[in-house]
Amino acid sequence: MSVEKTVPEDDPDTYLIESSVPDVRAFEQKIREQYLDLISAADAIITMSKNAQAIQTNFERMQVACDIESIKRNARRKIQRQDEQDNQIRIDTKRKHVYVIAALVKSLADVPEQIWHALENHHYLHASRLYILAKQVHEYLEKEKTKSTIDIEVAFPVIQRQWDAVCVFGPQIIQRSMHYLRISEQSSEVMTIENYFFFSCPTKQFFY
Repeated sequence: MSVEKTVPEDDPDTYLIESSVPDVRAFEQKIREQYLDLISAADAIITMSKNAQAIQTNFERMQVACDIESIKRNARRKIQRQDEQDNQIRIDTKRKHVYVIAALVKSLADVPEQIWHALENHHYLHASRLYILAKQVHEYLEKEKTKSTIDIEVAFPVIQRQWDAVCVFGPQIIQRSMHYLRISEQSSEVMTIENYFFFSCPTKQFFY
């Protein structure tokens, strides 16, 4: 009794042995086409996976961007930064204004000694210029008191006292220059001094 050897129907070796050459070539062509389809399908799956990942990433970003609480926090931080910048600008502006006022007060405080030295050296024209300059500084400071953001009288209480010290030299400049005119006949300088005073300051300001 002979035993038949069973061969699976889907065994490729058996199929190739039993098939004709044209059938084998057709089979190879079919396999090649299916392989190419498989490669294309794999590429499509990879592309779809990348696109899905990109969509997921964009969706998550949109969720963050549309988060009301996040928007509120960002808005509060932005407003806070702007307020801090504005506040710093106000502080810097106020500081610069204080520096200007302080410099003018310092110049006003220095004038009496400068006028004194000018009178001692018979530089009456220079003394009169210093007097007029001090007067203009004092007038400016008086105007600033009404519109300044700082209380100038409190911050610089010496302004009026310094101006009073300057005013003392008004009559002295006129008197000494007139005396100098009589003893040295320097008429041109004295005339210039008189013009300075009478066109820049009312005479009554010499006497308080």
